[in-house]
Amino acid sequence: MKRTLLSVLILFLVTTSFGNNNNKGLVNGFKGVFEPAYQFGVGEYGLDRFKVNLIGGYQFNPYVSIGVGSGLRYYFNNSNALVPLIFDLKINFMNRKVSPYFSISAGYNFNAFNSFKKAGYLINPAIGVCIRVYEKSALYLGFEIEAQQKDFVNYYGSYFGYIKETKHSYSMSLNLGLTF
Repeated sequence: MKRTLLSVLILFLVTTSFGNNNNKGLVNGFKGVFEPAYQFGVGEYGLDRFKVNLIGGYQFNPYVSIGVGSGLRYYFNNSNALVPLIFDLKINFMNRKVSPYFSISAGYNFNAFNSFKKAGYLINPAIGVCIRVYEKSALYLGFEIEAQQKDFVNYYGSYFGYIKETKHSYSMSLNLGLTF
């Protein structure tokens, strides 16, 4: 983990040293966003999962961008995969090379291992720092929490037996997003 973090920091320093030297934020135009992360389950129904999003969007000004996309949520405990359709909003607070940001993604998941049946909604707020590498490229380093609606089967004793319930599965992670 330390080697990976050190490698990312060195890569960041090298890429920012040879770029454009102005201190402005992102420019207008279409963009792509790639966001992988390992999410740690929290709470009673929290489950560990691997997340990846691929979003196509538009940067309206240095502050606001919106996009739509898809992704994958792979759950390790039961080898289940969900495919979300996502709407994403990112807000950078400053028109600078380095800016704090807020992001919120919301969408609906479909079960990839069960004929893409409906699996429930998700919401994913994040906060962090946006580091512009080039005019339309940036790294997003942030902390996120995700709430995923999911079906669980609970055992309530011999009298009540098994009951299928829809609950919220919460997770949190540190993510590294790349805008291109």
